[in-house]
Amino acid sequence: MMKSIFCIFNIADSERECVFGGIFMKHYLSLTLLPVSIMIFCMAANYNIKAASTTTVGLMRPSKITSNQTTNFDLILRSKDQAGAYQRALAVNTPGSPNFKQYLTATEFRQKYGQPASVTNRWQKYLKLHGLKATVFSNGLIINVSGRASVISKVFKVNLENATYHKNVMQFGKNKPNIPSSLSKSVQAIIGITDHNSRYVFPNSQFGLSQKRFSDAGSESVSGNFGYTNQFTDHYGVNQLYREGLTGQGQTIGIIAFEGFHRADVFHFWKHENVSIDANRLSTKYVTGNLYNTKLKSSEDSSESVMDVEYAGSIAPQAKVRVFRVKSPVPTLMNLVNAYATVYDSGNISTVSTSWGLGSTLGLNYLQRQGILPNNYPNILSMILAQGALEGVSTFTGSGDQGAQASYFKGVSHGKAVIGHSLKAGDVLPTNPWIISVGGTTLPNSRIIKLPGYSPFAIQIQNERAWGYDSAISAVKNNPKVAKFIQKNGIGYEGSGGGFSELYPTPRYQRNISGVNTFNARQFIKEDGSFDFNPELVSGIGSGRNYPDLAVDADPFSGYYVYQKSGSRSGWFPQAGTSIAGPQVTAVAALINSAPDHRRMGFWNPQIYQLAQQTNSPFTPLNSSVDNSNTYYTGQADTIYNQATGLGVPEFAKLYNLYE
Repeated sequence: MMKSIFCIFNIADSERECVFGGIFMKHYLSLTLLPVSIMIFCMAANYNIKAASTTTVGLMRPSKITSNQTTNFDLILRSKDQAGAYQRALAVNTPGSPNFKQYLTATEFRQKYGQPASVTNRWQKYLKLHGLKATVFSNGLIINVSGRASVISKVFKVNLENATYHKNVMQFGKNKPNIPSSLSKSVQAIIGITDHNSRYVFPNSQFGLSQKRFSDAGSESVSGNFGYTNQFTDHYGVNQLYREGLTGQGQTIGIIAFEGFHRADVFHFWKHENVSIDANRLSTKYVTGNLYNTKLKSSEDSSESVMDVEYAGSIAPQAKVRVFRVKSPVPTLMNLVNAYATVYDSGNISTVSTSWGLGSTLGLNYLQRQGILPNNYPNILSMILAQGALEGVSTFTGSGDQGAQASYFKGVSHGKAVIGHSLKAGDVLPTNPWIISVGGTTLPNSRIIKLPGYSPFAIQIQNERAWGYDSAISAVKNNPKVAKFIQKNGIGYEGSGGGFSELYPTPRYQRNISGVNTFNARQFIKEDGSFDFNPELVSGIGSGRNYPDLAVDADPFSGYYVYQKSGSRSGWFPQAGTSIAGPQVTAVAALINSAPDHRRMGFWNPQIYQLAQQTNSPFTPLNSSVDNSNTYYTGQADTIYNQATGLGVPEFAKLYNLYE
């Protein structure tokens, strides 16, 4: 798998954290995971957005595989009725539908939409006869095949280091494997078998406009308003849920993670927050997956995993937290699909979040052109996520931390990864129509920015707004030296992911919602990465899945304290990003699910878009077009939806009372 790692230097607390990932960066601030896919089909008159300037970084490549090495891949089986699954997934989550709340178990899902045992049993027999092991997922849609590389190559007529996709689903080399047609017809795709191909490359360093934070610029460089669990619960009406007696008891929150954590850190934080520290609250289940590079080991002490688990378990103080851990640090398609399938097959998870993504549509397009990803990968991902919706699982993810104009992997030139920046460069996961995408806001706060060698400057945030650093850009417009320093060091380009997906059409639940597929924008960051201190307000029309769906505090200047004891660090330090927002909203779902008379909330989107149209909406839209952007998208007057913050900020007590 990958031969190189990259390191983020946090100068503010003199800590160095090494992480893996290249394009598979996390959604949280210091690592901003993959971009979010945005496409503008129609702009205002004479207004055309181009990709920003490109840069180059080194490449990560998969490790070579030996003939005796054990590896695995997935057979993705054809659904008996994929269109019917999508229709029913909407119906069971839409009030007024005859099937409303008639959720399925994983077994029932298989009976309706997966392949029957007669098919999977034949596959298991066939593979066992040829020296391979087959593990069938409960949904009847995935068979994981494992064995020695030499045996896989012989059975499937493939050299794993050269395997590429062909038009024939079962073919990955010059010859088609001699597999009985009764079996091969049941397969719609094979994923993971190309993971060893040398063309399966990624950038080996963090890339994009956001290289550092203001808080990384120098020791004691920032003052902000940081809090603990109550900063979230006080502001978004969660305390009223506690007064109603809701604690999350009887619920299990799922966290999908590609890195580990220390249990002692989590329990230290939970004890500080006065929530249950019962050892049985926290468990880990490992997910079947592939290793992109055997030399890369995922971190066993990840600040991302720690903050996800700490805040999910503190906001839902008596819910159990189960971490679904992928051993590989790289979220390949197979690893991510298997993680979600494992969650949904378990049956006891009512709500799940992840802070890892899959990659931008533009980056994955490159891998498709190289024959590394199947053309139908979006449908594979959607079908698995729809399984969660059919089972009544609330599935969340952060919308991304690079604002609207995110980074993406364009391709390879002279042995280097070429990186671009585009409004179309969104992550495939938070733009999927079957996931609840959580964007970021900034709470009112005062900021003192002290950059080394420069006079400090202040920023005042009076009202909750979209998370973006247009306020900082405006604050330095009369100080060209500071502006030049900020641009040179790539500081201040972060913000809430949001915009439009070019991969997925506008889902039914978003249609006819005011603000959806229209936008206001101010381009604070030019195509070459420099600032525009006085960008004009432009309006336009978009198309595709609009994201995020809602937004809560994610700005580092109004962020949260996390406990992670490491080296000389005391343990407490501030953290933020949309990937801390996601687990917090996930925990609220567990709270509401724990009400004695409440059925599982399930997939929120069909219902919250209905509720947002009511006069007593549980969401407050952030509609201002001034001081309210993710450095591109801003608000529109008198709309329900805005691309930087979705439906707006929630009042969870009101949502609890209105949600059916």
